[in-house]
Amino acid sequence: MADGGGVVTLTGTTITYRSLTLYGRADLGRFSIQSLEGWEDLPSPRQDSVPRPHAHGRFGASVYSDERHVLVSGRCNSIAERDALLLELKATFNLHTADAVPLAITHAGRTLTSNARLLRFKSSSPDWGGGFIEWAVEWVCDDPLRYGAQVQKSAVFAVLVGGLEYDLYTDGTTDTGWLEFGTVSISDRVSLSNTGDEDVWPQFEVTGPVAAEGFDIICLGNSNRLRYEGAVSSGSTLVIDSATGSVMIDGYADRTGLLTVREWTAIPAGGSADFTFLPLGATSGAVLTAFFAPGWW
Repeated sequence: MADGGGVVTLTGTTITYRSLTLYGRADLGRFSIQSLEGWEDLPSPRQDSVPRPHAHGRFGASVYSDERHVLVSGRCNSIAERDALLLELKATFNLHTADAVPLAITHAGRTLTSNARLLRFKSSSPDWGGGFIEWAVEWVCDDPLRYGAQVQKSAVFAVLVGGLEYDLYTDGTTDTGWLEFGTVSISDRVSLSNTGDEDVWPQFEVTGPVAAEGFDIICLGNSNRLRYEGAVSSGSTLVIDSATGSVMIDGYADRTGLLTVREWTAIPAGGSADFTFLPLGATSGAVLTAFFAPGWW
């Protein structure tokens, strides 16, 4: 839609990058968005297909996605702040870091984030004296997926603190006799549900102490297992990243060689996966925390 001055408005849309927020309506902030491209589109495809010799077409091959390119254009209009607005844009959209930075976009009623690298920025001043500045910016997202808010679930080694209730008889309405076997045990499971439309890979964080024999993390749906055969000291944290296959303790020491079974499991699109946390040696107060973010194309 357009306002009275012919400026396209994206009502309800906001873009946050570094410390700057851009708005889809000119009356909400100092920088307004005119266009948003590449965010809701599928990125360019990539297919490693092979031509059929002496025949039409190619042999079938899987289609993969290239990186995502996001292009945004906008405007600002203020005679009093004209110079400051331009300097703020240039200070934000520059190449002072080679690292990817979170690009968070709220659009169509949801907020999704992708790590983005700035490719280019340009500005023009069709009416500099009137304080009118137009600008455009482009990012590239090496990972083409867009992610929702992070999900975090925790569990401990199962602790046997009780049992169950066994009903003996009833008067037809309520149970009038039963055997009580105590409080139920503390759960050793985490259940992870992915509301997105693409499979995503969880990260597992184990906080010690764990005995020298190590532990298993088992997916109950398919029996896939991650087995770590080593100790985790009290106060130390071991991180197993299913996306990269890395195993690090305390953020710097590589422990990949101690992960002796590597049966990786993704959290399926629109589905869930349950994981159980089992000691290979003596039980302890170790805590398993699973992290992931739902992913969307």
